[in-house]
Amino acid sequence: MSESIDIANLRDAFRRGQIQWQRHALEQMMKRGVSRKAVRNVILKGERIEDYPGDWPLPSVLLFGWTDARPIHVVAAYDNVAQIIYILLLSMNRLWNISHLIFEQGKGNEGEFRIDLSAM
Repeated sequence: MSESIDIANLRDAFRRGQIQWQRHALEQMMKRGVSRKAVRNVILKGERIEDYPGDWPLPSVLLFGWTDARPIHVVAAYDNVAQIIYILLLSMNRLWNISHLIFEQGKGNEGEFRIDLSAM
């Protein structure tokens, strides 16, 4: 079983700009009028709600924070080897079931996480 994400390492990677914003998270941010600054606040100052150490291909974490009196939940994964944080998912009003995240392998070591809506 994998270990939980070291939140200090995740936050350090974010501060260094070692970030991969996943398409779904960016789409949700645009749709809901949430800025990268608001997500940054959740990543750097938010509360850790739940860990998903067994997620594949990387362990992930659910973080919670507030922006403009609105709750924001952010799911992020962290690659210890590459020291990159992946912003996977953004929710404003409910918690998502992390089991619906799927990683689609791309060329080389690249890929993208997506939500399997058929399973919801």
